[in-house]
Amino acid sequence: SSYSVFRTPAPAAKREAAPVPSLFSGDRVVHKKYGQGVVNKIEGSGDNAKIEVDFDEFGVKRFMLAFANLEKC
Repeated sequence: SSYSVFRTPAPAAKREAAPVPSLFSGDRVVHKKYGQGVVNKIEGSGDNAKIEVDFDEFGVKRFMLAFANLEKC
């Protein structure tokens, strides 16, 4: 008798969202990789919120707010 064994892939590790600081357009923030910048806009809410930051050295970057790891300056 012949049979095949199908392996299901292990579930991807779920990234934990960092606590989100209360941020608004115009706030100065700092990011571990990109340094300091200014919040241009925040769109959406909850887990789907997105943030756009204009960093001093790296220009405009967009992130999912829950995973952005930004701190207020």
